[in-house]
Amino acid sequence: MALMEDAPEVEDSQEGYLVIEENPGDIWNNGRTAELPPNWLTPKGRVKKDYSAYIPVRVWVKTDGSFSSERTKDSSPAWFIN
Repeated sequence: MALMEDAPEVEDSQEGYLVIEENPGDIWNNGRTAELPPNWLTPKGRVKKDYSAYIPVRVWVKTDGSFSSERTKDSSPAWFIN
């Protein structure tokens, strides 16, 4: 069994969590910013710059394990959380 520490380095990689979404809106949608901690938001309700990297990002996971920001025929919706 290979361990993560044995895995080769990948340039342009980013650590985080990938959550497959079975039902649209179950995990996140960009209209749910009011559910974030109040200290993450400006008085106008926008996400502060310091916290924007932690907002889930929509990705599409393909059957081969690769992913994209664009939907394709053989992809499933997911969210990447930093």
